[in-house]
Amino acid sequence: MEREELCEPFLPEIRNQSGNEQSTSKYTLNRSKSITSIAIFAAITIVLHISPLKMPAPYAPFLIYEFWEIPIIAAFYLYGSNISLAVAIINFLSLLVIFPGTLQAGPIYNLLAIIAMIMGLLIVYRITEKSSRFQSSARLFWLTIIIGPSVRVLVMTGVNALLLPMPPPLGFNAPIGDLEQILGLPPGTMLLFIAFFNFSVALYSILIARMVIRAVSNAIRIPVKYGV
Repeated sequence: MEREELCEPFLPEIRNQSGNEQSTSKYTLNRSKSITSIAIFAAITIVLHISPLKMPAPYAPFLIYEFWEIPIIAAFYLYGSNISLAVAIINFLSLLVIFPGTLQAGPIYNLLAIIAMIMGLLIVYRITEKSSRFQSSARLFWLTIIIGPSVRVLVMTGVNALLLPMPPPLGFNAPIGDLEQILGLPPGTMLLFIAFFNFSVALYSILIARMVIRAVSNAIRIPVKYGV
């Protein structure tokens, strides 16, 4: 203790500078890892944008099944919500340029859907953290594939009902019933078809992301943020 008291008056700047350097070094390392992770997953989503791996839904051809949401969910399982949301935002920006879809504001709908799905997954893991009843792998699995897609469906049903009748670029400037007639859909089915679409996209995106992350984690022993 005496030695520390004697040295402290003579080296205040060196001690402080050393402490700051250690803190900055740690922050820079974490930030670099985050930026690298975001860049890798965002690059995968962009590659999937320009790939032919997309298909119109047979029941509603204006809805497109795709695979670019899988890397976003994989990033969630591996690194958490902050990284996955950052990838989702880059995905949104690239969609605006590469693949906006039938509606000019389509990428906005996709971004909201992905955010809702991520929030649903977060709800699952908050539940499992607070209750030991839901911490078994089987229950966790069923909760993720039910709550994640369900939250997306609830949010997007409200979003679609509100925005689709609005003028462009947000909507088609027509009531839902008129849109069904224009698109050749049975009356009262448009929101149901969109809900089924959102649930199915979320379901296979979560399942495939879980399988990919589990395989990668087992192969190279990489730690994951959320257990799969």
